[in-house]
Amino acid sequence: MLRDVQVTQGQLDALWSCIARTHSLAASVDGESPEESVDGRQWVWVSFAPEFRLMLAAHVGPRTFQSALLLIQMTAAMVRGVPCFFSDGFRSSLPALVAVSHQMTEFARTGKRGRPRKPVQEPPPDLVSAQLSKHKHRGHLQALTERVCGGAARLAALGLKMSTSLIARLHLTLRHA
Repeated sequence: MLRDVQVTQGQLDALWSCIARTHSLAASVDGESPEESVDGRQWVWVSFAPEFRLMLAAHVGPRTFQSALLLIQMTAAMVRGVPCFFSDGFRSSLPALVAVSHQMTEFARTGKRGRPRKPVQEPPPDLVSAQLSKHKHRGHLQALTERVCGGAARLAALGLKMSTSLIARLHLTLRHA
């Protein structure tokens, strides 16, 4: 098994697995399905290192924060350091990244009455997270929105282009296999 792979970027995405139906009746507005969902909404979560064309980790589960967290934990066990992560517009990706690689910020006591502030989990300064969201109308791509969620300075210094094209190509290969 591979360990300590030095990658500069990782692409994260989830592939819907077409088991029972296209849309869950119990899914929330942001697309996250409940844990107890039994209507076939299982997703194949994949992390991919485009520079090596290497699938780092895979997980099958619902589209939830817990599944995103598990995928990022499996990816973090494989790579050395903190690569730049590019993902789709799923809102739980950034909180899962921060939960896996974070630094604790503790606040000094102020000397005032009352309870002191609790320590806060913050993303490390070298964490880069960017999301590419596709906006479609009747199956046709209308717009592609890029959003840097953290680490814009490091992203500019590395000169990397935001892209999830290789993982999208991998998903297309898996769909037609």
